[in-house]
Amino acid sequence: MKIALTVKGVGLGAWLDDDFAHCGFVMIVDDDNRFDSWKNPTPEVEGEPNQVLADIILQEKPDVLMTGKLSEAEKAAFLSQGIHVLADQSGFVLELLDIARDE
Repeated sequence: MKIALTVKGVGLGAWLDDDFAHCGFVMIVDDDNRFDSWKNPTPEVEGEPNQVLADIILQEKPDVLMTGKLSEAEKAAFLSQGIHVLADQSGFVLELLDIARDE
């Protein structure tokens, strides 16, 4: 299972960022808690930041997306690609991974 999270920092102790498009970092975590994270590039790109970030995350093909605020249109875009969305979440990555894996 691949879990995508919008987070405030890098590492498994990072806190979930409460704003999807303006998050600090994106993290992808696998079943063995191996992860990759990168700085949110949307401040430096042209276009709609929500769509740009959604497209980047969709390229990673996660099974689950965990984030804070997410519009219904954004949520629908992920759901249409078969990605389970857990929005309006809060906490730090390690505890959120357990929640995502129990869904």
